[in-house]
Amino acid sequence: MRTIYIINMNAKNSYSVPVWEKLQKQLMVHQDDLCFTHSVDEMRAAVRNAVEAAPDEKLFIVGVGGDGTISALINQCIGYDNVTVGHFPAGSGNDFAKGYLWPAKADQGAKVIRLFQEDRLQEKFHDTGLYVLNGYRKGYFVNSMGAGFDAKVTMRAQHSPIKKWLNRLSLGKLIYGVLVFSEAMKFKPLVLEAEIDGEKKSFQHTWFITISNQQYFGGGMKISPKADSADGMLDLTVVQNLSRLKLLVVFLSVFFGRHTTFKEVETYRVKEILITSPEPVPVQADGDYIGFIEENKKLHIEVQHHNWKTADMNS
Repeated sequence: MRTIYIINMNAKNSYSVPVWEKLQKQLMVHQDDLCFTHSVDEMRAAVRNAVEAAPDEKLFIVGVGGDGTISALINQCIGYDNVTVGHFPAGSGNDFAKGYLWPAKADQGAKVIRLFQEDRLQEKFHDTGLYVLNGYRKGYFVNSMGAGFDAKVTMRAQHSPIKKWLNRLSLGKLIYGVLVFSEAMKFKPLVLEAEIDGEKKSFQHTWFITISNQQYFGGGMKISPKADSADGMLDLTVVQNLSRLKLLVVFLSVFFGRHTTFKEVETYRVKEILITSPEPVPVQADGDYIGFIEENKKLHIEVQHHNWKTADMNS
């Protein structure tokens, strides 16, 4: 088995570099197995080149970066049966690491990698959510996808100079909390129409809909406490019909997974959902803003069962 390390140089203002240096000291790494990337396109090319160079060889591809890094990596690895994905967190929120149990300390992360290399950890298959936005933008998410308020916060976070400043202090995940309070004062709730596993629903005065494959989003908020990334289902959370002040209370409770006790929060377990709206709706996938649901268009999401694999932390 060959192990390839893909390090995202842009994660958390290049914080991935010192993180990787700490991890590398704990591992035996060949120079030919290192790939430093600056963009999603470079990452995709690195995976494609590795697989095409040895299509029958078992590959363990370890992404060093944040949620965007590992999401892009898994998107590229889907369809390659000989590839197992690993991760070492070096981003702002690191929701993937929390949900999939990848340790954040270098010695512990290196131990997991070595155990898998030595065949002392088994593989585990996981699901993804397949999305098609407006009929042409297609991709997979491994953490969560959201439409509405949370996506607007994500959009602002991606372009906020405050996030870069907080990243320098290793406090980047706080940007979501800061912007939740700011955006709550001006966001206009939406009317969303949804078809959930064939059943039509209408959600009035809707703040957001989040579709989750694991428990965490937004830098550690437990949006779907019961989500299981390997059960062949997605967990849907709808927040509607509440005041701006109560929205903030609900968001605070998300950190503890207690928001589901509010009557304004509805949850479903689904295989497929279609979302439309008479007005543009911002959308995020795995913490990256990807655009709007356009007028007379739709966001189509369906679960893809067991289409990628990683090391099983419980084996």
